[in-house]
Amino acid sequence: MSPKDHGPKAELLALIPRVQPLPGEDGAQLEALRKAIMAQLEPTLPLQVALVERIVECHWDHFRSLTLTRDLEIANRRKAVLGLLSSNGTTVVPEQEHLGLAEAAVSENSAARKSAMITLEVKYRISESDIRAQAYLDHMTAMEAMERRPMRNDQRLRDLMKYYWDLKQADTLDQVPDAEVM
Repeated sequence: MSPKDHGPKAELLALIPRVQPLPGEDGAQLEALRKAIMAQLEPTLPLQVALVERIVECHWDHFRSLTLTRDLEIANRRKAVLGLLSSNGTTVVPEQEHLGLAEAAVSENSAARKSAMITLEVKYRISESDIRAQAYLDHMTAMEAMERRPMRNDQRLRDLMKYYWDLKQADTLDQVPDAEVM
């Protein structure tokens, strides 16, 4: 729908909420996604535009979920390293070396990560498997919720798409079919 539209249709379009990027998200990517989906589905009525916005939101939420799951896994692993290092009960506040090892163990820098894992394995007898298992055990509920999130989003997307295409098909009919009487 063009912003130059006037009248009741334009007023309705202005009321349709649009998903907005959160801090750290790329607004240009969201807008490119919106344009691509709008071009693909070609909504012509305000209700169709509203449904397409919700479809865009579902797709964007899928990308958010992927990022959030990755971020959660990294944070969980970092906390697991600190927990495993302090499991001897001698320190309440993590030592600077422990903080550095925890950060390096989840680093994007493969050399730093490899060095940290060697130190953790040799000096502290903590393996990558130990870290993964501890991270999962410590945050099982959050991880399971994140695993269910894409399934709920996919179902929501399927429902919206079905509703959209039903509405689009009804828009092309010359007449509205009579309601079935039970």
